[in-house]
This record gives sequence, C-alpha cells and structure tokens, in this order.
Amino acid sequence: MAMIEDDEIVRVFIEESTEHLDGIESDFLEIEKDGANMNVDLINKVFRAIHSVKGGAGFLGLDKIKELAHEMENLLNLMRNGELIPTPEIISILLSGNDKLNELITHFAESNEMDIAEEVVMLKGATTAALPDEEKDSVEIEEKICLPNGYHVFCAKKLELDQAQKAGRILYLAEFDLLRDIERKNKTPLDIIREIQQAGQLVESKVDVDAIGTLDVLNNNMRIPFYVLFATVLEQDLVGKLINLDDSHIYYFNKERNIFPVAAASEAAEELAENLKEPEVASPAPQAETPPEPARVIEESKPAEAAAEVPKKTAPVKKAPVHSEKKAASKTAKPPANTAKESHPTFVNETLRVNLKDLDTLMTLAGELVLTRNQLLQTRNQNDPKELENAIQRVDLITSELQEAIMATRMQPIGIVFNKFQRVVRDLSKKLNKKTELIIEGEGVEMDKTIIEAIGDPLTHLIRNSVDHGIEDIETRAALGKSPTAILRLSALHEAGQVVIKVEDDGGGIDPEKIKTKAIEKGFISQAELDEMSDNEVLKLIFRPGFSMAREVTEISGRGVGMDVVFSNLSKLGGTIDIQSKVNVGTTISIKLPLTLAIIPSLIVRVDDDRFALPQVNLVELVRVAAGQAANKIEKIDNAVVMRLRGALLPLIDLRQVLQGKQNGFINLEENNQATNIVVVNAGSFNYGIIVDDLLDSEEIVVKPLGIHLHHLETYAGATILGDGRAALILDIVGISKAMKLKPVKQKQDEEEKQLENLLGQKDSQSMLLLSNGHDEQFAIPLGLVSRIEKIRKEDLAETSGRRALKYRGGTLVVLAIEDVAPVKPRVETDTPYVVVFKYGGKEVGVVVSHIIDVVDFLTDIDEDTFRQPGIVGSSIIMDQITLLVDLYGLAAAAMPERFVELEEEEQRARVHKKSTILIVEDSKFFLNQIKGFTEDAGYNVVTALDGVEGLERLDSMQREIDLILTDIEMPNLDGIGFTREVRAKEEFRNMPILALTSVAGDEAEKVALEAGIDEYLIKLDREKVLANIENYLKNGRQN
Repeated sequence: MAMIEDDEIVRVFIEESTEHLDGIESDFLEIEKDGANMNVDLINKVFRAIHSVKGGAGFLGLDKIKELAHEMENLLNLMRNGELIPTPEIISILLSGNDKLNELITHFAESNEMDIAEEVVMLKGATTAALPDEEKDSVEIEEKICLPNGYHVFCAKKLELDQAQKAGRILYLAEFDLLRDIERKNKTPLDIIREIQQAGQLVESKVDVDAIGTLDVLNNNMRIPFYVLFATVLEQDLVGKLINLDDSHIYYFNKERNIFPVAAASEAAEELAENLKEPEVASPAPQAETPPEPARVIEESKPAEAAAEVPKKTAPVKKAPVHSEKKAASKTAKPPANTAKESHPTFVNETLRVNLKDLDTLMTLAGELVLTRNQLLQTRNQNDPKELENAIQRVDLITSELQEAIMATRMQPIGIVFNKFQRVVRDLSKKLNKKTELIIEGEGVEMDKTIIEAIGDPLTHLIRNSVDHGIEDIETRAALGKSPTAILRLSALHEAGQVVIKVEDDGGGIDPEKIKTKAIEKGFISQAELDEMSDNEVLKLIFRPGFSMAREVTEISGRGVGMDVVFSNLSKLGGTIDIQSKVNVGTTISIKLPLTLAIIPSLIVRVDDDRFALPQVNLVELVRVAAGQAANKIEKIDNAVVMRLRGALLPLIDLRQVLQGKQNGFINLEENNQATNIVVVNAGSFNYGIIVDDLLDSEEIVVKPLGIHLHHLETYAGATILGDGRAALILDIVGISKAMKLKPVKQKQDEEEKQLENLLGQKDSQSMLLLSNGHDEQFAIPLGLVSRIEKIRKEDLAETSGRRALKYRGGTLVVLAIEDVAPVKPRVETDTPYVVVFKYGGKEVGVVVSHIIDVVDFLTDIDEDTFRQPGIVGSSIIMDQITLLVDLYGLAAAAMPERFVELEEEEQRARVHKKSTILIVEDSKFFLNQIKGFTEDAGYNVVTALDGVEGLERLDSMQREIDLILTDIEMPNLDGIGFTREVRAKEEFRNMPILALTSVAGDEAEKVALEAGIDEYLIKLDREKVLANIENYLKNGRQN
C-alpha cells in the first residue's frame, strides 16, 4: 500500500507512537521478572500500546511498522491469554522487536525499505512454537477478506482471526468514506482507529485508492473508501453507534467466517421485535424475507468490476469457496545509504509535556506583569519616587516568579534517563555471564531538559564499565564469599543546589597499583610524578584520553575512548566527577551537576578593570586575609602556593596569572597593604582558592555560549551580560584547575598524625559567628547552622502583611529579626545590613542583623540560665563581652507559628519509631540539655552518659533497650572515637547505629571517626539534620 503523505497526520501518528512505546522496555523487563506469575494488566498495557501503533501504521501505509507490530502483538496475545510464559528468551525477542520498531518510527520515511526479516522470523518462530500442532500453520496463512459482492478488500492473518473469535469477539468489516464519514465530520482516520480500539481490536485497515478512479466525479459522487476490519464483543445492533457509521456500510462474519450485511440482521431483529409486541393478534406466521446468501473469502478479486456498483443490502449473494494462501516473512534487503528521502527527515521530538498547573501559573504571572507595567506607566506621569520604587520592586518580584515558573516547565525527572539502564545491565550481564541487579533511586529528581538529554551517553559509559570491569563473574564472586548477584546502584539526589548522581557497585574495585603500572607502560606519567600522587589522584588517571585497563579490545570496552569522553562531556555541562574505590569491596563514582544551564546564580568578581562571573554552585566560601598578614598565611610547599585554612592546605592561584596564561608561581604578597580576597571553590575532588582584586555582588546571569574563536580556552564556560550592560566571561572552575595544573596538596604522614592528635586531644570548642544588632549588644550563632551570609541594601527588604521578604536566588526569602521574638534592643539601622541564611523545615529563612564581627572558636562554657528567653538559648563571655547565643529554630518557630505546626504534623506522620530509645553520650551540660531536649520533643526515650566510660556502662546494662547512639567526640576519660571502637568490638553491637555530634571540623577528623565505625558525622545543634538521620537509621538500619 502506498504511504499516505499528509504531514500533519503523519506527525500526530509519530508523536503518539513515540508516546505509546515510551516505557515499554521497562514493562518488558518487569514482565520478565514476574515470569510465570504474570501481571495480566501490565501485559495488556503493552499489548494496547503495540496495537495502537499497528492501527495507525496500517492506515498511513507504513507497512513494515504495521507488520512488525502485528507479529509482536501475536506473541503478546498468547501471553495475555495464558498460552505462553514470558521466559528471558521470549522477552529478548520482544525487546529486539521493540528496538527495531522504535528505529522504524524514528526513520518513518524510509521504514518501508528497511529490513525487518530477522525480527519477524524470530517473532513468528516464537509464536509458532507456542501454538498447538494443528494451529501452527495459521501463523503463515492469510485469508482474503471480501465484500458480499466478491470484491477483494485485503488479506488478514488467519491466526489473528482465529484468536479473535476464540476470545468470543465478533468480526466486523466497516466501509467508511474519507470524505463523507470522516473529513466532513472534522475527524481524521486516526480518530476512527482510536474509537474502534477503545471498544475492540483492530485487525486490518486500508484506504482503497484503486477505487477512486471508477467513481463519478462529475456527479459529485466521489468516494474514497476506507475499510477497517475489527473484532469486538458488541452485537450487530450496537456496533454502528460505536463507530458512528450507518449499518448499510457495516458487515459481520459468522463463526465460519461467512460475511453478512449488518443492516439485514438489524432489520430482521427489528421485525422479530415488532412481532413479539403484538402476540394477541391471530394471524398467519409471516414469511421472513430470504436472507442473503453468505459470502466467503474468494480466490481472486476483480476491483474494477466490483467497484462499478455495490449491490443493495437485500440482494442475494452467492457463497464462494474458501481459499487460503501462505506468505513467507518479509526478506527485503536493507536499502543503500543514499536512498533516504530528503523530503522526509528523521523524526526528532522537540515537544515537551507541560503541567496545566504550570501553564495557569504562567498566565497569572503574565497578567500581573501587564498590570504592573500599567502601574509603572502611571507612576512615570505622577513623578512619585515612592510609588516608582514600589512598582519596581513589584516588577522585580513578578519577574523572579515568572523565571521560576518558566524554568519549572523545562524540568524533567531524571528517571527518563535512568530507566533505560535496566535493559543495558540485563543484556550486558547475560553476554558476560554475570548476575547483576540494578537498583535505581531518586528517579523523581528533576533537572533541566537540556542536561537530561546530555547525560545519557556519559552515564551509559559508566554503567557499562561497572558491569564489564567492576563486577566479577559468578565464579570469582563465589571464591571471594560474595553473593553471586552483584548490586549496581544508580542514584540521584539534590544537594546544595546541585544534583548528585552516584554509580556504585560491590565489585572488585580498582587497584591503584595496577593503574600505576599501566600508566608507566603507556608513557602517561613518570615514576617521580606517581610517587607524589595520592591513591585518589592515581584513580583519576582513568579519565585521561586513551587510558584503558582492559586486557583485550572487545565490542564492549578496551579501546581507551570512554572515560575521558565522560569527563569532558560532564565538564561541558558545568559538572564534576569523583571516584572512590577499594579492592574487592567496590567502586563509587560521584557526579555533581547544576540543575539548569540557562540561568545560574553567580558571584561577580573583579581583576583590574575586568569583571568575571563565578558560578555559585562551585563556591565554597569567601576568605579575607588582613593587610600585612598574607606573608604569614600564604606559603610555598612542594612547588605549590598554599594557604593553611582550618588545618588543611589549600592550593592558591592568582586570577591575574590565569588571564595572562602564566603557570602558577609563587605569589608575592609581602608588600601588599590591602586585604587579600580569596574565593574558595570546589573542582570536584578538591578545593582551591582564587585570589581576586574585589568581590562585587551576587547576580543571576543568563549563560551565553562563547564565540568560535574562544572555544579553545578551557578556563571559560561562557559569557553573560551584566545588569549594567557590560559583558563578563564566566569562569570554568574545573578548566582553570586543569590549565594551572592544580592538584590536592599532599601533607606528610607525620604532620597529618600530629594534626589528628591535636584535633582529638583539644577541649570541646564551637565555631561561632559573632554579630552585633542592637546598641552595645553582641550575639553569636553556631557557624555550622549557617548556610550563607548575604550583604544587602536596606531598600531590598520589603514588608508585606507584617512580614519581611527579600528577593533571593530567583525566589522570595522570608527574613526575621532577633528583636521580633527576643526582648532585646532594636536593630541599629544601616544602609547595608547582613542577612544570615539558615534552613528551617527544609526551606531557607533569613535573619537580618546590623554587622558581622568575626568567626571565632571558643570553649563551650555556656550559661543557659541567666539570659535564657524566647529566641535566646544561653550566653557566654566572648572577646571580653557578654554574648547572647541565638536559638535559630526557636526564633523561626516563634515568628512563623503556622510553619511550626506544619512541621510538627509532618514529623508525626513520618515518625515510625516514636518509642525508640536513644543513648546520648556528651560531657557538656549545655549541649547535653539541648540535644536531649529536641530528641525528647521528637518523641524518643533518652538515656544520657557524661563520657565514653559511663556510656559503655549504660550500654551494657540496657543493651536490649538501646536502639541508637549519639556521641560527642571530645570527652574526658574515654573520647568518642575510643568509645565507638569499644562498642564495635562487641558482636552484639556491630549493627548499632552510632552518630557523632561534634564541633571538630575537617576531613581528617571525619575520616578517623568513620574508620572507627561511626555512621554519620553531624553538627551538634543542627536539629533538623540530627533528627532526620535518627529517623533514617531507625527505619533502615545501619548500612554495612
């Protein structure tokens, strides 16, 4: 049949077919898992999807699509009827058919010339094998379908006709007129097919183009017949109403497949009903009109003769003999590459599903924007500065909300990418003789459509490498005492404004020594360079172009083109990648990506007269070295310029050197009489500092691509236009680290050990943010609770309905003040106040203060009685002044009581272990009371101990009652590390969750704690995070 070339109908069909087939692959894999315990609803869902594709393809003349879908449908029909169990072999055949079907739909214009012989043969073979011997021939046999006058319409598969009648359905042949029954009713043939498929099963369809030439066009009798053969349970008197077609154009088949006009049956039924209405009238039995002779399939059709005149429904029709014919599977050769039709490009779906709620929001905001525009125009005429300022603030707020709403329409769940890997892992595991279970977590995490489309290939490389290189075969795993089924975990979560994707396996891991050997063999690096590298740096050599650990080149791996592509592709997206591995334990690859690439919050920095945008997603913190102290703070170690920051060595570069293309050298700041501004940034696996002249402002920027002449510069990620109209380049943090050949500074082992001794031996201290608010009043906030600090203009604070608000990162930030709750002096008004941002109930909230004084570490000698009041948890003497310790959670709960009630209700709904008992080991009375208070408020029973020795005694005496332990690190007699080691040494406590609550910061201290057996390392007063972790470990247990 010739292909229908109606672009609009074809486009609708392709979009609908793509939608129908979306997710079918996952459904097939789920059916395979179910095995003999078949989920009939799921099989029916897949059957309907394939059936819908077949119906549209038949009308459009996409014969190969129709044929392949038909063969898949036959196999699925056997499964849903319980005649075939979906074994892995059967599912493999269906998956291959689905792959080819998607390929045909994508290249629909050339689909009729594409080769589907292999898939059809496999599908027919599986179908034939499942049928009884007496029915096997029906797979190949086709029966001619003819009108009562003998006109041959088309052929239909005997198997499908048999299956339909066996299921109790009636076969109908409907003759539509494309002009009268479809076009003039504002319908399309696809609408007719959908209507039929809703109540039955479409078997075959055809637009009879051959019949057009015989029609009387001059007498306005032009007809374009569209024949549809379908099966349904509806009786003859109802079928016309279903498809909105007169009975005179519908025919039905009896069990012997003789064809009758539906109209004749309807008239006979009406006459019988009329007779039954008047039983009392005595009259001779009526002579029923002789029904027309049934017609059957005929050997030859004569379209020219038959089309000349269609006989009336009452005319007798001769019964024709039955004939059947066999047809072999299509064996059309693949078309040459140059046969593609330029007029029919490959289908690319450029549409995006948008929630109606999001569209309503956009319309509402657009309306508000129009109103505000009118307000601005009026204000300009009134020349009222106050009204103008209000209108500008309103435009600012609406624009931010509009931006957020538009971005929401582009967000898609990452499961679109994740779900395809079930098939990849299944097929690869079978090929490599491995057993692998893929666990997917966080598939609902949303990212921008552009990023979703770009991460598919990098993740495919990582998944394939995990199965091929990471996971051992069944025999090796058995020899190592591992489960024969390996676990491959693919997860996604939101973290600090980014999406973190992890690929974790419990395979053989990566041996750094083998990488070193291979790197030297291939000449990638010298022995001297390797000696200076940590194990983590050695692992990252696998991201170098051409590097491969495979012993031989296969179709799966070994070509050395994969991991470097992963690294470069993720870098282009503004992402970073890190790898952790342990031999015979497993490997974890972590990827951090921005949520969107279109509009990003950035820090604007200055060097000389040039401005640059630094993405805030890479920003860790800002450090200012006072004038004259640079020489003491910055030094040179092992050819690296570094600064000591809280016990760690931070590599430094001068942005001016980057701009000049110089390699990093010693930065001479001895004669600098000004403070040195350092931006600490994250480049994936390590942090480094960038020295700039000035820190200007935070600004949301629109990312523009660089021109072709700048593409070779890896230090820039793009460009943008700032608010004042000036252009600025966007810095690529990973690219700069590569250009300047930065790497983590390796400390000597004895220095590290000494540092750890100092950390574990020091008294319990707390980092506090000191600030002033009212006149002569000093306050402190635990630094661990602070998300960030923003310097703002006082006019940026808007008050609405008694609440302060601030435009913040594309949204609105609720801003509180200490004096709103605590009976303290009112805040001193300044032109540029500060807003301390923290999290409350999963949302960010701000506290406005007059001045930031400093960050200090002080011993936790806190008086919790003298100045305790709403919003103030205690006091201490810091820098020779009485300092009030702000209770951020209490402040927010008092200022926003409605949110507090919501959180309480959420906690009550989520809590599953309300009566669990928690042991708190803490030597500070202040912290003990604080932690004990909020855990008891959360509904837990609490037992306390003042040091590790007392903690062990409590644990021994109440071992069956304790469900979880919270412990401090720095304690007398026995510290938290020693306490944890003692607990883990006892078999009965191996699975006891232990969470450390501490004020000792630093990666090394955390590393020691985790190695000792501590499960989480948390900040003491971070109430929400502590409670969330308690809930998680009580619900899910300790993950070994």
